[in-house]
Amino acid sequence: MVTGENYLNRTVNNIFIGAMSVNAALQQPLLKKEGMLMITGGDRTDMILVAIDYQAAAIILTNNVVPPSHIVSKATERKVPMLMVPYDTYETAKRIDSIEPLMTKDEKHKIELLGKLIQANVDIQKII
Repeated sequence: MVTGENYLNRTVNNIFIGAMSVNAALQQPLLKKEGMLMITGGDRTDMILVAIDYQAAAIILTNNVVPPSHIVSKATERKVPMLMVPYDTYETAKRIDSIEPLMTKDEKHKIELLGKLIQANVDIQKII
């Protein structure tokens, strides 16, 4: 944990790999969506700053590289969690992709959708 340990309860809706130029990244609509998790190298200060400016749900810093202190301060001030991992960006993305998301009690829209799916596809009378 580098910053934001009190803000780890944010929902991640999208994953953005910050392995391109900032100009190319700024052209991607996914960058601007709510709940964006950025995976990028800790030495990619340009991408980290973009993620902070777009209020990323979190930033995962790869290769065990801690960004400069002024960036850590900015992330702290903006309440953006930054986590550091020892893996490269590709390996980190693979590991995150293999995680099975869990539904929480606060995700009302998912609970409603699950209820509708059960009503439409499960014969509850047969189960009872």
